[in-house]
Amino acid sequence: MSKHDQCPSTRGKTAPPSTRELSRVGGTGQQMWRSPEELADTPEFRDMVEREFPAGASELLDGSRRTFLKLMGAGLALAGAATIPGCRRPDHKILPYSRSIPEDIVIGKPLYFATSMPLPGGGAEGLMIETHEGRPTKVEGGFLHPVNRGKSTQWSQASILELYDPDRVKGAIYNPPDGEPTNATWPDFLNWWTGRAEGIENLQARYDDSRGRGLAFLVDRSSSPSRQAVRDRLRERWPEAVWAVHEPAQSDNPRRGTEMAFGSPHRELLDLSRADVIFSLNRDFLEACSVNEPMALRHARDFASRRGPKEAGDSMNRLYVVESAFTSTGGCADHRKAVAPSRVAAYAVALASTLLEGVSGDGWSRLRSALSEVSVPRGDDLDMAFVRAAADDLRTHTGRAVVLVGPEQPAEIHALAHAINASLRSIGPDRVVDFLPLDPDSDECAPADGAKAIADAIDAGRVETLICINTNPVYDAPADLNFAEKYSRVRRTITLSTQMTETGEASLWQLSRACYLEAWGDTKAADGTIAPVQPVIAPLYAPAYSEIELLGWFSGEEAYLPVENDGRSRSTPDPRRMADGHRIVMHTWRSLGLLGEVEGPGPRPVFDRDPRPDPENESATAAWQEREDDRQRRLEAWERENRRFERELDRPWRRARQNGVANMPSRLRPENAMARGRVDGVGDALAAIASRIGSVRVPEAPRPENLDVFFYAGPVGDGRFANMPWLQEQPHVGTRVVWDNPVVVSPATAETLNLTPDPYTRREPKARIARLTVGDRSIDVPVWIMPGMADGCVGVMLGYGRTAAGSVGDGVGFNTYKARSAGQGLMARGARLTRSNARYFIASTQNHWSLEGRTTIFRQIDKPYFDKYAAKPIVARPDEIYGVYEKKLNLAEQLGELDHTPPNISAYEHPYNQSRADVKPDRTVRDRLGRETPPKYAIRPQWGMTIDTSTCIGCGTCTVACRSENNIPVVGKTEVARGREMSWIRVDRYFTGDDWRTPDEMVHQPVACVQCENAPCEVVCPVNATVHGPEGLNLMVYNRCIGTRYCSNNCPYKVRRFNFFDWGQTKFNGRFAFQDRIGGARPDNLNLIPPRLRERVDQVSRMKHNPDVTVRSRGVMEKCTYCLQRINRARFEMKLKHLENIPDGFFQTACQQACPTNSIVFGDILDETSEVSKLRANHRSYLLLGYLNTRPRTSHLLRVRNPNPRLREPKDPKAYASVPGGGVGGVRQGLLHDPTRRHEDAGYVGSLSVLGVHA
Repeated sequence: MSKHDQCPSTRGKTAPPSTRELSRVGGTGQQMWRSPEELADTPEFRDMVEREFPAGASELLDGSRRTFLKLMGAGLALAGAATIPGCRRPDHKILPYSRSIPEDIVIGKPLYFATSMPLPGGGAEGLMIETHEGRPTKVEGGFLHPVNRGKSTQWSQASILELYDPDRVKGAIYNPPDGEPTNATWPDFLNWWTGRAEGIENLQARYDDSRGRGLAFLVDRSSSPSRQAVRDRLRERWPEAVWAVHEPAQSDNPRRGTEMAFGSPHRELLDLSRADVIFSLNRDFLEACSVNEPMALRHARDFASRRGPKEAGDSMNRLYVVESAFTSTGGCADHRKAVAPSRVAAYAVALASTLLEGVSGDGWSRLRSALSEVSVPRGDDLDMAFVRAAADDLRTHTGRAVVLVGPEQPAEIHALAHAINASLRSIGPDRVVDFLPLDPDSDECAPADGAKAIADAIDAGRVETLICINTNPVYDAPADLNFAEKYSRVRRTITLSTQMTETGEASLWQLSRACYLEAWGDTKAADGTIAPVQPVIAPLYAPAYSEIELLGWFSGEEAYLPVENDGRSRSTPDPRRMADGHRIVMHTWRSLGLLGEVEGPGPRPVFDRDPRPDPENESATAAWQEREDDRQRRLEAWERENRRFERELDRPWRRARQNGVANMPSRLRPENAMARGRVDGVGDALAAIASRIGSVRVPEAPRPENLDVFFYAGPVGDGRFANMPWLQEQPHVGTRVVWDNPVVVSPATAETLNLTPDPYTRREPKARIARLTVGDRSIDVPVWIMPGMADGCVGVMLGYGRTAAGSVGDGVGFNTYKARSAGQGLMARGARLTRSNARYFIASTQNHWSLEGRTTIFRQIDKPYFDKYAAKPIVARPDEIYGVYEKKLNLAEQLGELDHTPPNISAYEHPYNQSRADVKPDRTVRDRLGRETPPKYAIRPQWGMTIDTSTCIGCGTCTVACRSENNIPVVGKTEVARGREMSWIRVDRYFTGDDWRTPDEMVHQPVACVQCENAPCEVVCPVNATVHGPEGLNLMVYNRCIGTRYCSNNCPYKVRRFNFFDWGQTKFNGRFAFQDRIGGARPDNLNLIPPRLRERVDQVSRMKHNPDVTVRSRGVMEKCTYCLQRINRARFEMKLKHLENIPDGFFQTACQQACPTNSIVFGDILDETSEVSKLRANHRSYLLLGYLNTRPRTSHLLRVRNPNPRLREPKDPKAYASVPGGGVGGVRQGLLHDPTRRHEDAGYVGSLSVLGVHA
């Protein structure tokens, strides 16, 4: 307890503590901040915080008076003409589902199907699709798929939008060079290809005669076995056709590195649950939404399994990261170095030289000699103390240590990392690293820069017909190729895609591709797991076909085409019928042995019919009849054998479809000795690496006039997901920017180049526009300053600036592909960034929902002191002042306010005190009739949740999953900037440290409604719209809500969301009634237009909504409900099974089910065997703002770090907490008052002990 004077007047007038001093108090004494404005404590930021809500969130309209009157004048004129009332209830239409109900559909009960989703760049996710009355509504991870294990990524969660995208390609579009685009059909295209239309050349026959000369295919990278088989068939038919793979955001360096080390291509497979020490060289192995990390879901799960110790002495891994900008992986690092991408190789060479000093054997000395010859210019960015400490740590954990390299690094550095891991004995089937051999002839090993090969072929006049399958080179090909101009010179261009693309608009034919939820197919994950893709709905815009069906039709093989009754094969495609995707997959799986070793009956017997003899010739007639009977018997025998064969094949096929994964044969093992984990007998591999490592040239550190540039894909991938609004509105893991892709630079680089933005403005934060020049390519882009970035480099996000994506993605951000050149890869040197006077409006959520300067929101501790204090039992001690009540504080709560304040004992008798924790032995509870009853909140179930900040990687998958499950609308860039984002669960990002240029670390903390037992929101609602349920949930009754927002004002966690407009009823970026009258111009904010004049959400888009959750209308408050619809569904199931309580883990909330690292746990807190109950009793559990006596049902687990004592001495949080002044120069004062309003209260520095002292 505080021992200061009891009255502040005895000390005279004392200056209040600053926000910087207050934010340093507690934990380990580190300062925590969200943005440079908060760290600097600028007046503008304090003004924003004092408003309690994001600036502009409560202001209904924006824009000038002139704009408002212009729009409203036109709107009211049309509204008056149509006699539309200003306020009315929304219209709803209902239709009965009463005819032809399938027997496996129960109205109101979801049906689930297992499938898989191909990932950009190869690989796959195994998924479980939730359907309602035949329409898919939710995507979950497949429980039996080894990559997902029930978890998912943002991309798979948002893939439901691809199916219901109203802007997707429908049918076929014919775009003649001398005419306007016209809507056509698939049969029109098939007739055009086969020359059945008058005056049209038969292209099928033409390319049969020329063996494919003049024909080219540009495809995306796919690991599908069926597409590989179709490609092989196509090559057999047209061997001279060009086949190229185009993946603009993917690097070939990892594969080329294995070719250097092992002589053939391999894929690196990691089991990070076996790793004690991990050293990452600019590899973000935890980022699941990356074309270069198809196994990131498994990496995150395995990494997190060793990251959250529950008891003292539990083992924990240690992570070293060398990277250029903060990533999900860097945010989890125990030690991190910010290094320019071109200088990462210096750390790789220094680490290898240090580690291999004591390794003896064939080839190792030669490799050491080659490393000594690599020229590494010294600089301040190369910390040899860091390298030596990490090397010793890796060597100490031989067999359980690993070195990883990022995709932008040269192939030689990847090969060197494989040699390091071999020296650490970490390679092998039961070790941290294993390798999967790849087929060198497959698309998985094809170069990713296929657009260059096609461009060269066009220039050479070798392309007459170009077919682009699921690629968009007109948009994302390197700018120096000038691909759009070359594409226009090709005589015949065809595009197959699901979404609208720039390439499709420039094509002669644009064909509709079936979404993976609409077609048959298969996938192969990065670990070799093969899974089926089965349609869960018929094509919404039929006909639509997958790429394997179109390519199968081109190949004209019997196995790929529907078989006629006579069983005869066809070698010429039938324009009337497309190839059958189901048959293609079955044929492929049978050839791979995935359907068992079953002998087939052979081809169906075909007989030449004999003419029937003259009936008067009895002997001839008898002989003919005997032959006919024999043929019939043979045909019946074949049919019986074929039915048996189909049943035998159907068993494994049915099992694969039910489980979502094939029964795989044993995995191929590498033949190379080093790839198999051997240290001796690897001389050839080491010699190959040594011969190539000498070509590595590590440049000097970049300078402001000679910058490094690195390219990376953001939430929308390489641009293919640009029309998915959930991903556009998902804040980036580091910048928290939405709906944009500004380039990021470090604070020091921004200051040197005079790129610092204007002071923080509460209305519209604006970034400065600069000209980025890479080689001879220049683009104008906004600049965002990112703390923790390496100096002298620029981070450029790809995938934005689309012009033909659809109503959502068009015009969002900047097309940064224009700054890339062919052969450049993901990194370039020698760039320049030149300041301009223009500014650009940016929407970032980094300062939204600030908790008003309160500290100890996020708590962390170093592993040695966790082991020290967590070993002590939780003890109860009497309060020092009152001496009556006892406090039971675990380790995490001892690091907060409750260690210095009296127990929170309510002075009132209310139902929330009637819980098991508060009931005394001599106390009874009676109902209204006077009968003794159990305490109200001691009756199971009582729901609660825990969130582990030690394992959270800040990926935001929980946010997207919650949006999908609960029908949460998107609001757009303008509304997000005003603080009106609607996501129920947010992921707060904090930096730690005193210098915003070089923060110590970046941490993430998910925050949703914590379901307070003593909820401040409930007592202020004038209409009882927010109430407390019998199971401890804080419920919302939407029909009662009148939109006063008192509840949001009184919520200390800022987790309530208000529908300022009809976001769920009007179409996002849709048209409006008087658009043509004002010249087609669009206002900055469409919400100024009355909803009745705006385009409504179309019926197809409505199909994505969860029917168990209400779509809220304007003026209604909403928030997290713990997925009440799932709770009710589980309760119904338990009643049907006559069970008293819902078993732990029987169901999961949407955020819990999606979380890749299992950081979120939900369950019954009164079930002592439940996981959530055990975690709440753990030493790491604490309550956000628990000293306010809100009694949250959601608790957080403090973050545990595992530093190397040689690099940083572990900090004792209790030592900091006991230092007078709060540690590290902080000021130890009570925080009963709001520190940001200290100027309004002269007695702010009051130190009355009874008020409590902030920890």
